[in-house]
Amino acid sequence: MAIPVSGELAQRCQALSEGLPGAVPVPNLHLTLAFLGNINGQRRDAIDEWLQAVTGEHGPFVLPLTRCEPFPGSRGPFLALTPGSPPAPLLHLYQALLPGLPEADIRRPYRPHVTLARPGQGLPVKTGQWTLTVDRLCLYHSQTRPKGPPLYQPLATYPLEPL
Repeated sequence: MAIPVSGELAQRCQALSEGLPGAVPVPNLHLTLAFLGNINGQRRDAIDEWLQAVTGEHGPFVLPLTRCEPFPGSRGPFLALTPGSPPAPLLHLYQALLPGLPEADIRRPYRPHVTLARPGQGLPVKTGQWTLTVDRLCLYHSQTRPKGPPLYQPLATYPLEPL
């Protein structure tokens, strides 16, 4: 479950990761809300119902991303865009999603980010103003491939309804 990255921000992400090994392809750019693992058809229906309910109660918002940095720590291994500290609308949405997603991997504190490249270690931190319009959520299927990055295929999209 993620927020897709598209349009101008996707182009800016591509420019930030240009020439880096393991740059994330534009169609794969997203900000993860919850990793669900493998889910079957019946559970998928329940998740679909839950996501429709939650997104119907949350309006669109703008998420400022202010840092391009090695992630999750100063040694990487990824390069990511981060918001510094997560804004309240994102945290409210994240917290609203969790009760209906018991399979979500929440072993670590939530640290929102958009992965730009793998690896990203040894790169300097850049500050700036990048904006992610959060107007929909997307349920993705991650498919590994023998060579190259996984392919993220959207299974369903859930628009955030203006309140």
